[in-house]
Amino acid sequence: MKKKSLNFLYIAVPVLAYLIVQGLFLASNLLFNETMTRFENIFLDRMFVSRYTPKPASVKIQPLLTDNSINNPLQSIVLIIIDKITIEKLHKTTFFQDPKYKDWNTVQWPFDRRVLALAVDRIDDLGASVIGLDLLFIHPKNDREDLPFANAIRKSGKVILASMIEHDRQGRVLDHKLPTKVFSQEASAIGFVNVDTDTDGILRSIPLTINDPKSKSLIFSFALACWHKKPIHSNFQIHESIVSDNRLLIPDRRDKRLSKTIDLHHYDNHQSKLLINWKGPASSFKTISFYDLFLQEKNVELKSELAGKTVIVGLNHPGLQDSYATPFYSVNRVQ
Repeated sequence: MKKKSLNFLYIAVPVLAYLIVQGLFLASNLLFNETMTRFENIFLDRMFVSRYTPKPASVKIQPLLTDNSINNPLQSIVLIIIDKITIEKLHKTTFFQDPKYKDWNTVQWPFDRRVLALAVDRIDDLGASVIGLDLLFIHPKNDREDLPFANAIRKSGKVILASMIEHDRQGRVLDHKLPTKVFSQEASAIGFVNVDTDTDGILRSIPLTINDPKSKSLIFSFALACWHKKPIHSNFQIHESIVSDNRLLIPDRRDKRLSKTIDLHHYDNHQSKLLINWKGPASSFKTISFYDLFLQEKNVELKSELAGKTVIVGLNHPGLQDSYATPFYSVNRVQ
């Protein structure tokens, strides 16, 4: 009898201990879910910081949808920033001293849109693979400025424009503010630029897609990186992508076995989110001042830097651009 009691204890004690642990774990999830998430995020942030090793980006280009791009994300991207130097000195350049530009606003932001038209032409001539304008043009200005800018977008044939989505706390779309029609009809693609931070104010994920009732909208960076006219992407049907088993499946028109899958951090009926694989702090990407585009002496250097690259133009000026806390402290939206 005593032996049977001991055998029972040998079985009951581990089972009871297991049930207690499971109960505590369940209770912590129910009562302290936010606390557990915070701990998880802290370890995730430390992983990004601890693995970071400063090194120059490779010059070999790798598109987003190839596996190598996971290991070499910085090499094919160049940022052209409208910075403090641009705002203060653009109008002083020899280029804009020409009398034909005397009526153009080059002194304060936003500049005359004909300046942006010249910039698109310049970047195109320097051999950029695709151009992303991380700037909002949701309101028309006047034909004198808008038409030359629209013509530059059409002439390039590889310009991605930004849109803005207003959504509620559940991610339901309230309003999708697209670029004004004269620009949107000439753009190669349009992507929204909204991102949301976690409850501690740190940016860790981006909404890859938002289910606009009118269309499936891609985030700007994804629309840019998956630009369909790149040969490597020509067979990927981005806008026919579906979600299955918490993965985004991008069909390949040649054969379904060649389809690309991307693991999602979160998915519901309103949006799908991708965890950001942070690679480094601000300035991890090659960065050039917008001002340099209009300096004759920079021609050779700029051509070597921009040829074949994905070029993103955006603001990086105190008080003019969005900034977010990241595992590497702070970064502007362009990066």
